[in-house]
Amino acid sequence: MLEFLAHCQRFVGQQVPALALDAPSGFGWLPLTKFELQIYSIRHIQQHAGELMERLGPDATGLDWVGTYRGE
Repeated sequence: MLEFLAHCQRFVGQQVPALALDAPSGFGWLPLTKFELQIYSIRHIQQHAGELMERLGPDATGLDWVGTYRGE
């Protein structure tokens, strides 16, 4: 899983510089720019992470999460 995460991080590192942030989102039903879509997506992920933590309950604090990118 961590190997796949590293692959995804490399891929994103290559793709982000080529992203035209002022271009349309690419979704006809979402009238945003690519930049606005990134912010929208981050907020959406935060919502799901919060829901996951809510479902896991107080025991979730003892889990061994991989939560920071270390550039490895």
